[in-house]
Amino acid sequence: MKNCLETIVESIDKLPPFPEVARRVLELSREEDVEYKDIINVIKYDEAITANCLKLCNSSYYGLAVKVFSIDQAVVMLGLKNIIMIALANSKALSDYRKAQEGYGYSTGELWRHSVTSAIISQLLVKKVDLKEDSVLFTATLLHDIGKIAINNHIDKNTVNLIELAQKGKLSLIEAERELFGIDHAELGTLIAESWGFPSMLTRSIKNHHQISENLIPNIEAWVKLSNIVFYVCLANSVYSYHREIVCDVKESILTQFGLEKEDIDQIKTDLPAELRKVEGLLKLKL
Repeated sequence: MKNCLETIVESIDKLPPFPEVARRVLELSREEDVEYKDIINVIKYDEAITANCLKLCNSSYYGLAVKVFSIDQAVVMLGLKNIIMIALANSKALSDYRKAQEGYGYSTGELWRHSVTSAIISQLLVKKVDLKEDSVLFTATLLHDIGKIAINNHIDKNTVNLIELAQKGKLSLIEAERELFGIDHAELGTLIAESWGFPSMLTRSIKNHHQISENLIPNIEAWVKLSNIVFYVCLANSVYSYHREIVCDVKESILTQFGLEKEDIDQIKTDLPAELRKVEGLLKLKL
């Protein structure tokens, strides 16, 4: 286990760097006096990001009578969270998200689908309590499972399925990972986030996204945890499961701490398909 753990940790240094444009947009989004022109100046020289911003604005979902040809217009229309997602979607650093993660039993695109959907849920949740959309929360939720990619690269995919192994051993996924590798995907994701120079708030959110307690302070870290749970609630009738069982609801005692009610979660279930359709074409992935 020691040699395996060392190999996994050492592999972090070989990961592609986090995209600089996304990092700079993320930094700017935390500034209270940030203006759209500042965001535009960061992304306007990146042809791929500019093209995808315009593509999303002119997609059938928006149904605009007049086409958008200016990145200035596109940035105002899309908002920060969509720009960050566009910056990340085709980055080399996150290319493995789109691949099959056989060690976890994930088909092609399944991990990316979970991550994008959870990130969108995070924004729907904060809207319910009249908080503004938060790009750091969006990014933290999008990347909360980044450690699974690094672990998957070191699994014998012909013999090991961590989900099945956990179920057979009556373990949580986290426990199964620790037993096999001496580290879990949340801890490993933290090391990756630190190597990419993420802000501490984002790093802590990745580290603690499976540590659920009855008493939560509704900060970004807690919203990431809740978004992850609500994903499985929304997909309760699908193949997804959370740890060892299907999650059909969120405890009322937890929702109360966030200023939410059960009806809010029910509404998110209803709203989610339309939100996902906004980005399907952009991500070239059926969500």
